[in-house]
Amino acid sequence: MTPQDGPAEVVDLTTVFVSGGRTYKVLTDIDLVYEPETEARDTINRRSRPLLLGYRPVITMVFQLNIMSFYAQIAQLASRLMDPYWVVELALDNGATYRQIVLRRAPSPEPFGNKTVAGASFKMTVACRDLIAELSPIATGTAW
Repeated sequence: MTPQDGPAEVVDLTTVFVSGGRTYKVLTDIDLVYEPETEARDTINRRSRPLLLGYRPVITMVFQLNIMSFYAQIAQLASRLMDPYWVVELALDNGATYRQIVLRRAPSPEPFGNKTVAGASFKMTVACRDLIAELSPIATGTAW
């Protein structure tokens, strides 16, 4: 995350949640989908032929919180995604490729067993700001 004026902040979502000297793994699921962006076109024979503009990577992250005070960090991330003075980038390949992201779905709680005392699951969806031209093989290290 980079503010308009100031140093960049690097946040590792796998290790950022610490309480009492213990690190908690709360990011339990990451779902990556490539949504094709197309533009409708018709050929001279009136056949529909969509023009592929590119693919937009969309990432859904699921956080399972047993300690509800951790939600403050998730809310701060969501707030910075909506703030025009912050640039938020995400890497899914150990920092080899960073892509700028925007918020698609704000984190909303789903209580465990309908009781927030036990904890809650938060699902947040982000999308890459820019399209990518083609899908690359996963083995190359720049899979997204």
